[in-house]
Amino acid sequence: HPSELIAIAIRPDVHEVGSNKMSAGDLAILKKWIAANYDVIVKYWDGEIEYTEDAIAALKPID
Repeated sequence: HPSELIAIAIRPDVHEVGSNKMSAGDLAILKKWIAANYDVIVKYWDGEIEYTEDAIAALKPID
């Protein structure tokens, strides 16, 4: 449901945007995942990685 969506910005740091919030634990996990995949995310957003499949293939899991 759209009212349950949470917007996240990654620049200049990872933070929630808007009134919807996630738990501190979930946000910590998301921050860890973004840190591991920051370059891929930015390159995809900036068009340096053209295809979604290539971006997905470059993503790294976290422990």
